[in-house]
Amino acid sequence: MRNMRKTTVIGCSALLIVAIGLIALLARRVNDTYKYAITRKAMTQAAELLRSYHVEHGQWPAAPFDYMAKNGVSVDDQWLRKLDITPWPKGVRIVSYASDGKVGGDGLAADIVVEWDVGEAIIRVAGTDVKV
Repeated sequence: MRNMRKTTVIGCSALLIVAIGLIALLARRVNDTYKYAITRKAMTQAAELLRSYHVEHGQWPAAPFDYMAKNGVSVDDQWLRKLDITPWPKGVRIVSYASDGKVGGDGLAADIVVEWDVGEAIIRVAGTDVKV
């Protein structure tokens, strides 16, 4: 009888450990999904801010990061890394290397790319068009 009780306690403990592990994995996935979505939104806001500046002034701000920060737009992604901003005469490209911080990736590690070309009324976000 004592062995049976001991086995039951060990079995329940093992199940509890597995359940806690699964909950931790799910929580991390939810957290990364949230970070990905918030970063995409912030990058779209950054592109809109830079686009508006370019439309008004005919050029990009001399210091895009300073201009964004002064206007309350984040210059970092949700993984606390600087966004990669490349303005050129015909547009702007903003990149976050997402959860893994590396070029490329799949799923929530896939790069988030936001682009706008001068004269266009659409900001492209990771393959999805956003009307401006």
